[in-house]
Amino acid sequence: MPSAWKGQIVFSPWKSTTRTVPAASPEYRRARFLVALSRIHQRQYDEAFALLKALLDAAPSATALNNLGVIQARRGATPETGRAAYYFTKAAEADPGDPDYA
Repeated sequence: MPSAWKGQIVFSPWKSTTRTVPAASPEYRRARFLVALSRIHQRQYDEAFALLKALLDAAPSATALNNLGVIQARRGATPETGRAAYYFTKAAEADPGDPDYA
């Protein structure tokens, strides 16, 4: 790996690949989730929040809730988007058996 890449996460291949996954595909939700993670790492919090919120609106997900909390912790809460603690608490309630959310 070139020294300029050390400590960096390279997500650009995901961008083009995941956008071509059809909505009817069983891999669609995972692809959209990976795009959202990419946006978090690129500090594109608004786009990541929108992607995760859309996934959450379609089906419950402790993982999506947890990552919404991560976004809010990094960018700061607003009245429209909520506080990080809210999302972390909801993730723990959605999957109480997972110690990562406790």
